[in-house]
Amino acid sequence: MIRKAAAFAGLLLPFSTATASAGTTHVVDIENFDFEQTPITAQLGDQVHWHNTTTATTHTSTADLFNLWSFTISHGADSPDRTFQQAGLFAYHCMIHPFMHGQVKVPMQALPMSGSTSTTFQIRVANITAPAGFTEQIQRRVKTGTWANWKKTTGQTVAFKTSTAGVWQFRTRLLHTSDGKATGWSPWLAITVSA
Repeated sequence: MIRKAAAFAGLLLPFSTATASAGTTHVVDIENFDFEQTPITAQLGDQVHWHNTTTATTHTSTADLFNLWSFTISHGADSPDRTFQQAGLFAYHCMIHPFMHGQVKVPMQALPMSGSTSTTFQIRVANITAPAGFTEQIQRRVKTGTWANWKKTTGQTVAFKTSTAGVWQFRTRLLHTSDGKATGWSPWLAITVSA
């Protein structure tokens, strides 16, 4: 397994050893020189594994940032499962064939999804606490307004309450606090607030 940067080498363990939940397992087939199911959407706690359908070529599934995972997958074999415990957009590639790219999109969750201006909404950004040196950066907008930074958290949930009715949208990404590098933004989450 090749590491992109020594500074991030210690991050592989905290991200990959989270306990598996009762989530769904998604399979990404590698056919010839393509990740077939991409982008793929996985819910918090879901697992993804890669299946190399080729008959003679080895590939990898390697996260673009932070050494979140890197699996070498021989022809006809499967990678281990990778559990996604944090929301965001996680880009990956094949280190052997760098033109091969894929994405896993992990949306946030909210309870409830709609309510009134007296409702306190709980927004789940992760199933685990962010590792040291990382935070979840959350943006929001109302209706189709401009995205604005709202909160940063190392926790699993944030509370939202507003006196402004409308459809509120939220998105998050995993941010490395020392250098500002981040995953892509999660699919946006919509919460409807009535007066």
